Amino acid sequence: MSVAALGRYGAVASLSLLLAGAVAPTSQARTRPSTHPGPPPTVAEKQEGSAGGWRGWADAGEPPLRGTALGINAGGLMFEGSDATVAGRLRSTAGMGARVLRFDASWSGVEPLGPIGGRDPVRRFGSLDRQVLGAARAGLRPLLVVGYGTPWATSDGGVFTTPSDPATFARFASAVAARYASSSAIWRDNGVAAPAGGVLYEIWNEPNAEFFLRDQQTAPQRYATLLLLAQRAIRSADPGARITVGGLVPVGAARFLAGVLRAEPALRREVDAIGWHPYERTAAAVVRITRQFRRTLDALGLASVPLDITEIGWSEEEIPEPRRSRELERALTGLQAPGLGVGLLVPFVALDRAGPGSYGLWRTTGEATESVDAFARVARRAAGRRR
Repeated sequence: MSVAALGRYGAVASLSLLLAGAVAPTSQARTRPSTHPGPPPTVAEKQEGSAGGWRGWADAGEPPLRGTALGINAGGLMFEGSDATVAGRLRSTAGMGARVLRFDASWSGVEPLGPIGGRDPVRRFGSLDRQVLGAARAGLRPLLVVGYGTPWATSDGGVFTTPSDPATFARFASAVAARYASSSAIWRDNGVAAPAGGVLYEIWNEPNAEFFLRDQQTAPQRYATLLLLAQRAIRSADPGARITVGGLVPVGAARFLAGVLRAEPALRREVDAIGWHPYERTAAAVVRITRQFRRTLDALGLASVPLDITEIGWSEEEIPEPRRSRELERALTGLQAPGLGVGLLVPFVALDRAGPGSYGLWRTTGEATESVDAFARVARRAAGRRR
C-alpha cells in the first residue's frame, strides 16, 4: 500500500491497522520524482564488473525465462471482498499477461505477538495463505515482500525499523519460506499446484527511504545484516529460492547499496537481484535513470546481477489517461532492452480507488483504464519473443 493510500485512511487509523496486520504497507507515496540515482560511488567503492553479462534466472536453479518476466503489484485493495470477487480480479490480472504478483508478507501481520515461555511466536498465516494460494490458483507467481518490523521485536515498537535482534526476523523469513516452498504440504492440501520455479522473495520495500526504514544514517549497515541473515534463512528452508534486494528509490541508491556491500561483503556473491523503483516524470526518464543505475551496479562489481524493477508507474493526477497508458507502454518496452539486464518488471499497481491520485490499472468501480490494454500489448509482444 502506498503512503498516499494510507493517507486516505487517516494517519491514526492507518497506524492502528498496520499494527493489527490488517493493512499491508507496501510502497510509499509517489510525490515529486527524483531526477538522478543519488551520489555516484566513490573511487574506493568502484570495482571491476564481472564478465559474462547479467545473471539469468536459470542460474538460480529455476526454469529459464527468456527475456523479462512481467508482473504487477497487487496493492492492498486486490484482496478485499469475497473469495469470488478476489478470484475474479486475480484471473483478470493473469488474463492481461501478468506472470508475477507482488504483495507483502508482513511480519506484524503474521507474528503480531512475541514468543511466550521460550516458544516460537504464534503465527497467523490465514490471510497470507489466502493471497498466496489465490495468486497461484490464477497462474500468478507470488513475489512476497518479506518485511517490516513487528512491535514486540523492535526497540521503539514501530514497524518501519529493524528488530533489536536481526535473528528474530530471519526466523520469520524462514517460516514463510518453509510454508510456501514447492515441497510444502500446503499446495497438496489445498489442491493448488505450486508455482513453476517457486515463490519469489524480496527483502523489505525501499530500505533506502526514511518512510520505510527509519534512521537512514545507519540503515545500510542494519539492512545489510538483516538481508544476509534473511537470505540464508530462506534458502535453508527453500534452497532454490530467488531473493531480491528490497526495491531502492533513486535518490541515494548508489550510496546506500555501496554501504550495504561494505557492511556485508558476502552479499556480493549471494545477491540474486537488485530491486529498483525508478519513478520519474516520463518513460524516457525512467529508462535513462535505469541505464545510469545499471552502470552504478557495474562499478560496484554487480555487472552480472539482474535488476528487478518491482515498482514503476504514475498516478492519473501526474499523467491522465490515455497519455498515461502510452507512457507505461513506452517504459515497459524500453526497460526490456538487453543491456539493462532487467529480470522482473512489475508496475504499481493493479487496483486502486478511482480518483486523480489513483495508480491503479483497474479502478475499484470495476473499470479498466487504457493502461490495462497497454500492459497486455507489451505482454503479448514479450510472449511472442519467448516462443
